[in-house]
Amino acid sequence: MVVQFFTSWHIYATATAGVGALFLLQNALQAGSLVASQPMLTVGDALISISYGVTLYSEQLRTGWWLLPQLVALAAIIFGCVQIAKSPLAAETSGLVRESATTVL
Repeated sequence: MVVQFFTSWHIYATATAGVGALFLLQNALQAGSLVASQPMLTVGDALISISYGVTLYSEQLRTGWWLLPQLVALAAIIFGCVQIAKSPLAAETSGLVRESATTVL
C-alpha cells in the first residue's frame, strides 16, 4: 500500500501544484498591498476548489437556470474585487508603520 502511494503520479502532481501555488501566492502578495491582492486570492481559492471537485472527485455542477444566477454572482464578485484593487485606499501606505528590523544577538 505504501509503495503504491509513492509510485503513483498523483502525489507528485499534487506536490508540484502545491509548490507552484506557493510561488504564485508569494508573487501576488509581494506585488502590492494585502488589501489589493487578498480579494482576488479569495475568488481564486473558490474557483480552484470547484475545479478540483469537478476534475478529481467527478462532482457534477448544476446546469440549467441555476447557472445564470451563479455566473452573475461570480461576475459581481470579480468586478468588486477589481474595484477594490483599483481603489486609492488600497494603494494608500501612509497608515503603515515604517520601522527597520532590529537584530537580536
